[in-house]
Amino acid sequence: MHLNPCRARLVADPLQWEWSTHRDLVGAVAPSWIDLSDLAKDLRMPSAILPRKLHEYISGDPSTHPNGTPWLIPSQKPHAIMDLSMMTRAVAVATRSTSNHGLKIRAARKMTAQISKEWKIAPTHELAATLGIKLRQLQNLRSQDLSPDDRLVMQAALQTFCDPRLLY
Repeated sequence: MHLNPCRARLVADPLQWEWSTHRDLVGAVAPSWIDLSDLAKDLRMPSAILPRKLHEYISGDPSTHPNGTPWLIPSQKPHAIMDLSMMTRAVAVATRSTSNHGLKIRAARKMTAQISKEWKIAPTHELAATLGIKLRQLQNLRSQDLSPDDRLVMQAALQTFCDPRLLY
């Protein structure tokens, strides 16, 4: 499955394909439908190293780039100035909210508001306008506590922002 887009010559790197399960495996999508702990148990491999090992194996396939594909670019907190459209795009891609599905759009709005607060970026008036909500709604979203799942989404969005292959 991970290599289908590469074998069809649609992309040279499985991470470039938006709907690839490979993105779930390496932590670039949250929530992920892959249970890493179960997979690690089945493969008898520590879950901490499983994503990298499978990426090495998958990227070594002849259908990918001839030299294989590198592991994810290390994520780091963006600079204080970050393009708002790139931030919202990273959240949409990391949560697979690029469709107009209402529930996903609401979740992406919440994460975009929380990430802007956490990363200390995006003036609130500009962000509210970008998200299509009122300033009061934005303030409410930014004041909510983050759940462990929200933290995973934040990590996936940061990873997506830092690795250009994931933003496509």
